Amino acid sequence: MKDLSRKLFCLRALHGYTQAYVAKQIGVSTTIYVGIEKDASTIPVKRLGSIAALYNLTLENLFAFNEKDLIDLLKGKIPAILQEEFLPQLVAKLDAINKLLCQLVQHALSQLGNKGPKA
Repeated sequence: MKDLSRKLFCLRALHGYTQAYVAKQIGVSTTIYVGIEKDASTIPVKRLGSIAALYNLTLENLFAFNEKDLIDLLKGKIPAILQEEFLPQLVAKLDAINKLLCQLVQHALSQLGNKGPKA
């Protein structure tokens, strides 16, 4: 489950969220969420679903990619694992990555909107 912990960290970092923000959104203390990012092996499925929903993902989307896949795509590389998968698995990975990329663009645009010119 170390991969899941890293994936949750990467998702949070890519969205620019703090651990306190994610904890509040999913209804747990910051201490509990910090523990989840360190070791997600005992996380209840319902809580994991809440985290996935925060990033507008399904559990299937969440497990369909790893953080290296996303980082490779952001760098313009096609991860080797995507080249070896069957079509349904590839579609699931691409759907998850597409949702994440759209969210990152929306987040960046909202940040730009908040820093717009002052009258």
